[in-house]
Amino acid sequence: MALIIGWRWKVQCAPLFLCQVPLVYVTTCRYLGVQIVSGKSFGCSFDNARHKFYRIFNCLYAKSKSASSDLVTIHLVQSYCLPIWLYCSEVIPLKRAVLNSLNRCIDSVIHKVFSPRDHVNIKFIRQQLGLGDVDGFIISRTNKLLNSIIGDAQLSWLTSKFMQL
Repeated sequence: MALIIGWRWKVQCAPLFLCQVPLVYVTTCRYLGVQIVSGKSFGCSFDNARHKFYRIFNCLYAKSKSASSDLVTIHLVQSYCLPIWLYCSEVIPLKRAVLNSLNRCIDSVIHKVFSPRDHVNIKFIRQQLGLGDVDGFIISRTNKLLNSIIGDAQLSWLTSKFMQL
């Protein structure tokens, strides 16, 4: 299979052969758990991750109702659901739409668990539980990755450059 990324991604290309077998052109490709999408520039689709997030949350929520503690449910969400969504977020610059989608997922979890009446209460509950904005999660994951690679010497400089992308 072949995936076209670049300014001519919509153009019909000549057939590619590998060992006299023609390669099939595809619009999406899954590599190391990340859905890569063809387009003008390198991009990833997080629809599959969002579906997994909701599927795992619904399973956890159904099982943790018997625990009669909302905090247990939130801890399980932080331990199991968020890593699914945040997979590879430290190395792939995410678009604002993807970040907003993840924030809406967390808002819907808070709404289902605590049933607040408005968005202000959801924001307050997220703040109290340590489920702030997604940008904070991604920055901390990026810092942790860069720290494990190069140490503390140039960490702040690299983090600032990465966040400018």
